[in-house]
Amino acid sequence: PFASAKELLAVGRRAGLSIAGIVMANERTRRPDAETVAGIDRIWAVMQACIARGCRTEGVLPGGLNVVRRAAKIAAKLRTEPLAHDPLAAFDWVAPAS
Repeated sequence: PFASAKELLAVGRRAGLSIAGIVMANERTRRPDAETVAGIDRIWAVMQACIARGCRTEGVLPGGLNVVRRAAKIAAKLRTEPLAHDPLAAFDWVAPAS
């Protein structure tokens, strides 16, 4: 058990485990590894589906704040315009200079 990031890091040092190892050990006390991995796989699939939907959906985000969706336009532009040899160029699409 741990109650803060500082405690988590201390547990890892004492046990010789990574954060992922600690979390898996904690999960192991509640369910078999196969159930944990299956749950993680389901979460990953949902996350990927959300990303894919965001990259193809335009308009306004739900929720009433009237935030305009940007991902679809950014994704389309990134697919059609080369990023040259600058590995950080994608950040220019996400947060353009004002």
